[in-house]
Amino acid sequence: IPEREEQRISLLEEGVGYLMDAREEGLRVIPHEGMPFQYWPQYAAGWVRCVIQELFPETHGTVTGILLGDKSRMESQVLEEFRGVGIGHVLAVSGLHVGFLTGLLMLICRLIRLRGLGRFLVVSFCLWAYCFLTGLPPSSMRATIMANCLLLAGALGKQYDLFTSLALSALVVTGLNPLELFDVGFL
Repeated sequence: IPEREEQRISLLEEGVGYLMDAREEGLRVIPHEGMPFQYWPQYAAGWVRCVIQELFPETHGTVTGILLGDKSRMESQVLEEFRGVGIGHVLAVSGLHVGFLTGLLMLICRLIRLRGLGRFLVVSFCLWAYCFLTGLPPSSMRATIMANCLLLAGALGKQYDLFTSLALSALVVTGLNPLELFDVGFL
């Protein structure tokens, strides 16, 4: 266990958020003080998984798969049925999910008569929160950036340009991880 502050900071910079100590008496996880920002999405997603499990005890694996793209808790039979019917793509968080969420949020904003910059801020916050909850997959990040461009253009009274927003999203995604450029689902 590093006791000096410099060692702790060095480990955090290298992406080490936790240390483990394994001895005969068992396994012990020793968290650093404070949770690094990069682990917040996983923590928040874990909290959401617990809420889903409370609300849907029988089908929590399927609900988690559809909402968060986490197939690890799905029964293998259900997963195979999704694939067999040809709707396995529903379990991969992508622009489809972000688009549905954007539409739902826009409808709610219309019902409560929220317009302009207020609508942009509320919908944008919710989209980024969802993107973080799903672990920031490139497809979700790309769709979130493009939806934000659309919303911002509407809030400012400007015309939306699809290709400019696509270029911006590609720039941000590859700026965060250049290897995404070679991923099959990049664009």
